Amino acid sequence: MPTPERVPPSVHDRGRPRTDGLVTIRLSTLSYLVLGIVAEHEICTPYRIKTELGRSIGSWWPQPHSQIYDETARLAEHGLLAVSAESGGRRRRRYSLTPDGRTHLTCWLDDPRTGDSEWRDPALAKLRLLDPRTRPADRVRMHRLAIERVEMYRDRTGRDHPPGAEPAGFGEVRRLAHELDDAAARFWESLARATADDERDAGRPASADPN
Repeated sequence: MPTPERVPPSVHDRGRPRTDGLVTIRLSTLSYLVLGIVAEHEICTPYRIKTELGRSIGSWWPQPHSQIYDETARLAEHGLLAVSAESGGRRRRRYSLTPDGRTHLTCWLDDPRTGDSEWRDPALAKLRLLDPRTRPADRVRMHRLAIERVEMYRDRTGRDHPPGAEPAGFGEVRRLAHELDDAAARFWESLARATADDERDAGRPASADPN
């Protein structure tokens, strides 16, 4: 008899009752990252979760610290994490994975579907609003924006974790992220050259004040 396909629990969130006893809760990518980091360390404080996210994928997928803390508490409220308090000192909350939490995490990892990718570079919003074809001053703004993004991407690509400090499973993540950063840097370098050429043809240096 074939083994029934395991469906990620979050798929059942849309008004249909569950029949497998699992808690119904809408989970995000951040939810699964929190569950996964707690699973890696067995017992984890919210501060450590925040630190692990920051030093692994935080540069490419930043999350507000308050959101990480709130999500950890929400997962505990719904029974996916168990919470206890330290007996002394600062009495920090410590979280561990419950069986339901492990099932949700395992089902998500087993499912190859992840949805559309996101690239939330704030510079894209500025690029969308700049129109050098009708507003010559925007060529200068676009050139300055491109130079800034080149510096940011080149700086980020050049960073390395000190020996022994690289989080588990981060090697492939870093390689992909660096390749994406390198591609983005090449795009912004090309845009910087193009806007500089346009300004030179117009007889105005690209570094001039656009106002």
